[in-house]
Amino acid sequence: MSDPCSTWRWSILCLVVCLAGCATGSGARIEEAEQPAGQKAEKRAKPAVGDFSLRDLKGNTVRLSDYFGKVVLVAFWATWCGPCHIELLQLQAILERHREKGFILLTVSVDTADKESEVRQFVRRYRYEFPVLLDQSSEVTDRFHPTMELPYSMLLDRKGRIAARHQGYRPGDVEGIEKKIIGLLSNQ
Repeated sequence: MSDPCSTWRWSILCLVVCLAGCATGSGARIEEAEQPAGQKAEKRAKPAVGDFSLRDLKGNTVRLSDYFGKVVLVAFWATWCGPCHIELLQLQAILERHREKGFILLTVSVDTADKESEVRQFVRRYRYEFPVLLDQSSEVTDRFHPTMELPYSMLLDRKGRIAARHQGYRPGDVEGIEKKIIGLLSNQ
């Protein structure tokens, strides 16, 4: 007959391990597109949720489909999001390294219309060289990322299919994103 204390301790240990494995934190994660076994990366990418168009800070309408044929990272951010500030600076550096190879960075500010002047000041202060699109009604954000946990980004392949998603920010995350970008850029 087994010791009741041992059984109880074993049950508690199993419960703790199970809960630790199922816990979700606010940490960052990169999710690859789901893939059936044996398929190539190009065929396993999920289709984009659909085209969208948003106004940029210059008043121009920017359409996602205008960038099909390029590798595109769509990054959602807000002026009030501290981790977004750090990530955007690092993403700009990636853009500078890979722009000539066909990489595009589109950023989507989820700040409300009354915060547009803050978005403009933010972009001027950090001298961003990528398009900043305004999703002041959250229409696009609701379609692509309704939980609004920021920062959030989607990496699209040259056919406009979602190759990876990235949630949150931790130091070192951007290196993983860059590796995925390089991989997609090398696939013609």
